[in-house]
Amino acid sequence: AKTHEVHRLKVKKELQIALEALKKQQENRDRRKTRQEELSKKDPIENLNLATRKRIELYSKKEEKLRKEIEFLERENDQLLAEAHTLTQKVNQRQEIEKMKNRESNQDSEKKETPSYQRFNEIAGNRKLFDLAKKQAEEIEFLRAELSRLKSKTFPYFANPQMKQSMCCLLYTSPSPRDRQKSRMPSSA
Repeated sequence: AKTHEVHRLKVKKELQIALEALKKQQENRDRRKTRQEELSKKDPIENLNLATRKRIELYSKKEEKLRKEIEFLERENDQLLAEAHTLTQKVNQRQEIEKMKNRESNQDSEKKETPSYQRFNEIAGNRKLFDLAKKQAEEIEFLRAELSRLKSKTFPYFANPQMKQSMCCLLYTSPSPRDRQKSRMPSSA
């Protein structure tokens, strides 16, 4: 019978869902009314006790939630305090380092003005120049030795001047068969 009524009214699905929701709301209202009527029939002190217990449960839940939040915030606060302490220590260390650098630079500037410090710098500079010249002289000597070694390998007569004289020879050519007819010798002419 209900399906025929729905078909006759041509109710859309959304309207059906809305009607069912209204029906559920009405049922909930009816249940609340019956509960309230039952409670009003009971002893009013008992009703107050029941309401008080519910409030106590609600407040104890809220209290527990707040305790957890407080514990979390206290831990976070402790961590932040520890970080602040380490940062303060680092800042103090850096300030001390900066003070020490300033002291050293002041002392260095005072030392630079003394004649003994200037003389020391002059001696140190001369020593560096002497060491540099010594190294360069050793390097030049090494390069000369290497050059003479390479020359002796490549051109053996450059290495030994006595070999130069022995390496020189006179060029002698024998007369060719054409030259036999006309001799170059003065005795045959």
